[in-house]
Amino acid sequence: MQGGRKFIKKLILAELVIVIYIILTSSIIGYHYEKKVASILINSVIGWSTNSVSLTDQMIQREKTLVSKVDDKLSARLSGAILLQIESMGEAWYVYPEDLKKYYLDKSDVAYETIKELGIEIESEELIKILYFDKIFPENLAGLMVINKQDNREIYYVNPKDRWGHLLKSPEEALSILATHGIGITNKDIRKIEVGILD
Repeated sequence: MQGGRKFIKKLILAELVIVIYIILTSSIIGYHYEKKVASILINSVIGWSTNSVSLTDQMIQREKTLVSKVDDKLSARLSGAILLQIESMGEAWYVYPEDLKKYYLDKSDVAYETIKELGIEIESEELIKILYFDKIFPENLAGLMVINKQDNREIYYVNPKDRWGHLLKSPEEALSILATHGIGITNKDIRKIEVGILD
């Protein structure tokens, strides 16, 4: 789904480039040549999108096949944690408290979309009460991604250790903050946690 959105954005961008190119060159270059250039540009965009999506999919599928027997106790102990795969390339995974599966946080805006998909919405008034009066989030929100129902750009990661909310302002800042609070884990242990895949 996220890959499809990225593909559409790139396709629209390519089409704009094609239109500008045709307008600027229509007086000196033949129609057939313009059509050939347009075809090359569109195929390039399709290639970029496919490669981007497939790299993420390949990572998820690789880890899915490498999961050994699932350790329910380990999964529960790491509920809500951000795991950094230190024996690989430092890939980040989020253990979603609702199903205790790990979800891959790609190094792109795909990760931000994953965070939003797995987030739980709460009313703005409740969020203000927590942030300014309670200071820490309640136990039932520990380890979750909390989204302001009235403004879905306001997302907090509730660290399960201290239930402190960390604002994730943008895709880049989100990954930086999550990595800061991440826990290093070996391949052997992370492959005892089931892989989650969004529709």
